[in-house]
Amino acid sequence: MDQDSSQHICNRTGCTQAFSSKKQLKKHQRTVHQLQVTCKVYGQETRVTLDRQEDEAFRCPTEGCEEESEDPVRIQKHVKKCDPSRFQQARVMPVPPSDYVHLVPAGDQLIDIPDYPNLAYNKYANILLCTRCHIGVPTNEVETLTAGAPGMSPHSSDPSDPSLGGGSEGSEE
Repeated sequence: MDQDSSQHICNRTGCTQAFSSKKQLKKHQRTVHQLQVTCKVYGQETRVTLDRQEDEAFRCPTEGCEEESEDPVRIQKHVKKCDPSRFQQARVMPVPPSDYVHLVPAGDQLIDIPDYPNLAYNKYANILLCTRCHIGVPTNEVETLTAGAPGMSPHSSDPSDPSLGGGSEGSEE
């Protein structure tokens, strides 16, 4: 080792590295020995303190961001610019392609209700199913949905709607 490098020795316990410039020594101390860094969070006035992890890296606190760095200055700059909206994804269930749709035939799981041709009872799911729109209603909610309603069909408020079996048997009026 030449004489210049011995002028800049790391004074941290257990570290004996020497550097040719003070700038290199400071970078070493920052990237190896600094255990915490305080960062300004994107779009906020608040600051967050990040701890160096077991793998020696600091991790961005923004949910969904996987940025990490051993250099605290680099992670500070990143956290300040890390926009959380970049990681927010729409939480809408995609509509499955029609070839994946499998309608269960009546008689397998479904029990036809003769008085109501557009309704069936799914004995496994314990729901009433509209055979026109395939919307199911749990049996414990049927009374609540039909109470005070003129008929049981969500497709029409007319009690003589054919989906009700041609009469107002489904209503209590």
